Amino acid sequence: MPTPLDFWSTAAILLTVVVAMFIPGLLIGAAAGLRGWLLAGSAPLLSYALVGIAGPWFAIVGLPYHLGTVTLFGAMVALLAVVLRRRWPARPDKPTPWTRHAHQGVVVFLLLGVLVGGFTVLWGMGGLHVIPQGFDTPLHANGLRYIAETGDGSLHGMNVVHRWGDTERLFYPNAYHLLGSLLYQITSAPIPAVLNAVSVVTPGLLSLSLVVLIRQFRGRAVFAGAAAVLAVVPATVLYVMLGGPLLPFMLGMALLPLLPALLAYYLDRPSVQTGFVLVLGTVGALSVHSSTVFSFLLFAVPLLAYRWRWNMPRLRKELVALLFAGAAALVVAGPHVVGAIGRAASPYPYSGWPSNRTVVQAVGELFGIREASGITHAALLVITVVGIVTYRRLGRLRWMAATAVVTAVLWVLVASVDNDVVVTMAQPWWDDPVRLIALAGLPLTVLAAHGFSELQRWLRTLLDARVFHPRDLHPSARAAATAVAVIVAFCVASGGFYVRSNTDLVGRAIGHGQVVTPHEARAMLELGKLAAPGEWAMNDRYDGTVWTYALSGVRTVAGHFGGALLPSDAKLLAERFNQYPHDPQVRAAVQRLNIRWVIVGRKGFLPNFGRQPGMTDLHGTPFLREVYRNPDAVIYRIVGAPPVHETDHGQDIVPVAER
Repeated sequence: MPTPLDFWSTAAILLTVVVAMFIPGLLIGAAAGLRGWLLAGSAPLLSYALVGIAGPWFAIVGLPYHLGTVTLFGAMVALLAVVLRRRWPARPDKPTPWTRHAHQGVVVFLLLGVLVGGFTVLWGMGGLHVIPQGFDTPLHANGLRYIAETGDGSLHGMNVVHRWGDTERLFYPNAYHLLGSLLYQITSAPIPAVLNAVSVVTPGLLSLSLVVLIRQFRGRAVFAGAAAVLAVVPATVLYVMLGGPLLPFMLGMALLPLLPALLAYYLDRPSVQTGFVLVLGTVGALSVHSSTVFSFLLFAVPLLAYRWRWNMPRLRKELVALLFAGAAALVVAGPHVVGAIGRAASPYPYSGWPSNRTVVQAVGELFGIREASGITHAALLVITVVGIVTYRRLGRLRWMAATAVVTAVLWVLVASVDNDVVVTMAQPWWDDPVRLIALAGLPLTVLAAHGFSELQRWLRTLLDARVFHPRDLHPSARAAATAVAVIVAFCVASGGFYVRSNTDLVGRAIGHGQVVTPHEARAMLELGKLAAPGEWAMNDRYDGTVWTYALSGVRTVAGHFGGALLPSDAKLLAERFNQYPHDPQVRAAVQRLNIRWVIVGRKGFLPNFGRQPGMTDLHGTPFLREVYRNPDAVIYRIVGAPPVHETDHGQDIVPVAER
């Protein structure tokens, strides 16, 4: 593994991530007229919108993507926001006021949620330096480094390390990687640390997003504060996604609650100014992960139905406003839309996941009767039931109950029914139970927070009648005291917000050493010292060496575990590389790719790991010279390749036997 980071290095990386996520969006949002909680919460989404728009459009017009060009583009977007706000201002917003003490209380609860969520992920990982061992991570890690080193922000760029040469150029939403590449340039931290730092911050983003959602729909401060804490409690909403790890999807889930808030902000005060923010937010969500927009529809349709019920004049007026905003979003997100259509029409296979639960098991898992962590979340279940029973008191958020029903039904179908209709319906989420239970858990978290606030309201009413005298305590103090009492009771009942079980779940999801061992990582770093710029290495697609480029900067033939739509040279070498001395096609492919090295790891991603045919029986072959070995990995140099006496690191290449 990369060297463990000390406390100050960890803190510096996390602080840099927070600054990079918030500062650009704060400047753009403030220029567009956002204020207060909506400004603070929308800032990360607007930052991702900035990079998600910049990267693809820069590639189209031939501009490199790096910190300087993005900064200049951000200044231009902020200037455009100022011009639009002054030319077509919206009428002033008049939100239901929270008292100063209410705002302070929400901030305290938000900080609690940020700390609990961040601690759970960081402690479960074991540090920012660890390598997440899941299937998807090498794709994200290699793509992030590729963007940082090449300035290629195109929607096909981050896939180049995996699919190069004559294979299909596949679209992948890349805002997650675009911002990550800037973080890598700024911090020079190891790629795993950049990925992990974003994961540590993500639970706090969800807490903040839910506060903004409830605030925008005129919810009580206690309701918002409860949501900030409860957002980081369920295992199924965020933590299970680290097993993929579904990093862009998880980030999209954390930002998803902002979209209904921005939609209401626009429809309550329709103008170019508010539409500009909605368009940016929608494009930002799309560029983080395409499914985020489909998830948004499951919130937006009930919201619009609730707004338009028995009010045809409002329906006609707001439908026109939505059509204008939608048209603008399609133009701004043009590269993403074209790329998504192209991917859907590509030969890339889609088959869905098996459904291996009964309906009863699916419902039980959704409500925490037996979570993915393997224990019953009884305390969370109780307040969720209270929120469901009292949903009529949700006020302007009453539509959330319909979203909860729709997403719950979708989850149960995906988890328990295997047929073509369900698989097709769930295609935006890859028919993946992990994604669908996270989506279904989000509105249930809002209902649980509502249940918390109703318990606090009941407790305050009871104490006002029997204990408190109006002159004894200020109303804000009574509200704070009862809210603290309920949160303490929940903390005790949940064994400390289920932190222990959730950290165990994160640890299992990260999978320490399951695919990449510390010795293998050390070998990949060593290869970075040995190889000259531009030299490639041959490797096995199904061992941990697919991480080589992310860790050391040395390109490998295999950059990901996935085996679909591979380059012809990659398939040839996987089958016949060990025939190098006798096969002119193999030698030609090696020459084309400038392959000078071979790296072989010990661990395999697949349970019954077996070498690719071309990577078998390499030890002792005359065309390879062993130059490095440790207990889990070996590096060979191809004999007959142009000699390299000194690398760019200034170190001689010396065979193991001569060391």
